[in-house]
Amino acid sequence: MARREKKHTDTLIHLGTEAELWRTTDGQPFATVEDGGAHHNLEVDSKQFQLWLARRFWKEEATAAGANGLKQAIEVLAAMAIHEGTEHDTFIRLARHGPNVYLDRGGPEWHTIEITPEGWQPVLNPPVRFRRSPGVGELPWPESGGSLDDLCRFVNVRGDRDFVLAVSWLLGALNPGGPFPIALIQGEQGSAKSTLTRVLRSLIDPATPIHTTKPTSERDLVISAHNSWVQAFDNLSKIPDLLSDAFCRIATGGGFKTRRLYHDTEEISLDVCRPQILNGIEDLATRDDLRDRGILFELPAIVGGDRKPERQFWAEFDEARPRILGALLDAVSTALREQPHVNVEELPRMADFATWVIGAEKGLPWQPGTFLDAYEENQRDASSLVLENSELGQRMIRFAEEHMPWDGTPTELYAHIWGRTGNLRGGRATAASMSQDLKRIAPSLRHRGIDVTWHRENDRNRTRKIAVRAVHGVQGWLEDLHDEERRSRTVAVPVEVVDGLVPVG
Repeated sequence: MARREKKHTDTLIHLGTEAELWRTTDGQPFATVEDGGAHHNLEVDSKQFQLWLARRFWKEEATAAGANGLKQAIEVLAAMAIHEGTEHDTFIRLARHGPNVYLDRGGPEWHTIEITPEGWQPVLNPPVRFRRSPGVGELPWPESGGSLDDLCRFVNVRGDRDFVLAVSWLLGALNPGGPFPIALIQGEQGSAKSTLTRVLRSLIDPATPIHTTKPTSERDLVISAHNSWVQAFDNLSKIPDLLSDAFCRIATGGGFKTRRLYHDTEEISLDVCRPQILNGIEDLATRDDLRDRGILFELPAIVGGDRKPERQFWAEFDEARPRILGALLDAVSTALREQPHVNVEELPRMADFATWVIGAEKGLPWQPGTFLDAYEENQRDASSLVLENSELGQRMIRFAEEHMPWDGTPTELYAHIWGRTGNLRGGRATAASMSQDLKRIAPSLRHRGIDVTWHRENDRNRTRKIAVRAVHGVQGWLEDLHDEERRSRTVAVPVEVVDGLVPVG
């Protein structure tokens, strides 16, 4: 029996070497197997590779492989991949190779869409190596001749500006390099937050589940980002500072270290940069660093007469999805061709995202310059929300109205701002802690026309001081950033699933 088991193991190892064995840049063993003319990249210790090997053994030997033999063979094949295989980068859903972008459709055939500066087409075996995680969904075959205007009836956004930004977020999510603005979707109950989240993700990176609740730890968030392209989180309330920092790092790219599962000391390093969607009823952009990396969507309420049956809505969306995806890929092709020629004098914080969308504008259903105007206005609105949620921000605005320009020590500013209420709710106990909080909201204050900077005097003690000045060319609080006429224009039919109904188109 032992001799027969050893023979099976040896045969399994031999059959396994028919696959190309290789390792990722972080040392994970992979095998590339051919099936139906397409190359499938599978982790050697995954269930999928085990099933491929068992099937190959059955075809060769007309008998089932034993569990022990499979286990031993996979251990040997993993060692061969790590120590003898070549090293390759792996990608999930999207990859850049030379001047082209490759989009993994996610289906069982492993078909890929190649997007070039001249257009797009399906390819069977791309020059990049995609990996798959459980739950990855399948994109439809894109169709030519569609328009992004077809998306209007499936999203509930407030006005032309927010529709421009929804399309821009989608385009940003199709740029493999990032960075990616975070879609911050908020509104009252029944305002289509979950539906908009599902629509956006379904066009780029469908998955099961389509969105999840708040991650319980930074480790869970990072592992989720490692295993899927778009990160979508539903029904968030208060975002802890640690998770807020992690969302920001994932948006612009960052390295994370965590312990390998079931190991006390072995660490793994993950470097991820991903598009993210966060939705909730409460204001999500309460921290300036999150606001600075986000696009804020405040969804209007939906009236009952605008809803339609859920089944009808999603059937209509699935019918339109191939055309919408094709129009998005047309715009990506335009961005690949035009982005190198983009020249803007003053770019916003997410400059790479901005130049990508500006490059695509020739292939978008609006005039050049529309995106940047909408994006900058959105940033100002989000800054106002940050200040509205900050007691320190409100007091700084009042202080600036009365005293700007002003220059003094943190202790002197603390006395002006808090007086004797420093230990009360909303205040901070020391001038130093107030100064740290002020640094967090300084970008939002700058959008409001108040420039707060730190410097040191040239005196003997190198005294640390804070200067409060007006931002040149910004009207600040004299601007009406919430013009109701401007913000009330809507271009889309509301869509929300409520008791099995969604809005009527």
